Amino acid sequence: MAHDRILPVLPGLAALFPDGGLRRGSVLHCPGPSAPSAAMALSAEATRSGSWTAVIGMAGFGLAAAAEWGMPLERVIGVPEVPVEHLTTVLAALSDGVDIVIA
Repeated sequence: MAHDRILPVLPGLAALFPDGGLRRGSVLHCPGPSAPSAAMALSAEATRSGSWTAVIGMAGFGLAAAAEWGMPLERVIGVPEVPVEHLTTVLAALSDGVDIVIA
């Protein structure tokens, strides 16, 4: 089942997760000014391994930095701005179609 699928993380981060990676369907909160970097670090290995990542509502998300983390940009969907009245619809649609959603 999809919820049993574990997405890989960078080897140095695997020990932080009980399953050794990101469990599909889970939610992680990365607060603070380093949140975009943390999100990139957590999603880089899965994206490099073939997963799709969507970035929603983060117009300042650094694609150059994501590429430096090893994220292939052709597997990253960017939705820089979403009107608040459409946010849940966009989140639901992307959550159904990609492995990782960063919002």
